[in-house]
Amino acid sequence: MPPDTTSVESWWASADPDAQKELLALLIDHVIVKPVDGAGLDVAARLSLAWRSA
Repeated sequence: MPPDTTSVESWWASADPDAQKELLALLIDHVIVKPVDGAGLDVAARLSLAWRSA
């Protein structure tokens, strides 16, 4: 049974940066950074995550 959102958020908030990086390395295959479109800098709109498949 997967953990609930609250448990994951609690772990993330207390985890050291190395543990966070290790988890992300296990879950994310690659990140696509799209070019800036217009004058604004909306980082969330520019990033696309490719999750690893099981």
